[in-house]
Amino acid sequence: MAYDYDELGAVCYALDQIPEAERYYKEALRLDAGLGTSDYGLAKIYKQEGKFAEALAALRAAGAIDPNSSSVYYLRGQVLFAMGRKVEAKREFDEAARLKQATRDELERKISGQHPADPQLAREEK
Repeated sequence: MAYDYDELGAVCYALDQIPEAERYYKEALRLDAGLGTSDYGLAKIYKQEGKFAEALAALRAAGAIDPNSSSVYYLRGQVLFAMGRKVEAKREFDEAARLKQATRDELERKISGQHPADPQLAREEK
């Protein structure tokens, strides 16, 4: 059920039905507090409404669930920038870019059939 409410929140957000989206995201989190996509959805709503402290709190929760989400870092950077905290925002944007690049690099390795070097093999070759 929690995923259904999360999806309804996303649909309502996309249709610019913000109060409904917020209600659905909150219900999803009531049913499953570990649903990071609902926290992320709430953060987008709160940023849009200028509720920056609430947005950061929701992003903290989403980041705890998925600490390697470039989207969470990027949105946190946007919130911090809007708050005038430009140095912190730049760090968040830089980390988002680093995570995106790491994802692209990993995908490229998988597509090309390359595997990361095994440190054990490197020692045996010496």
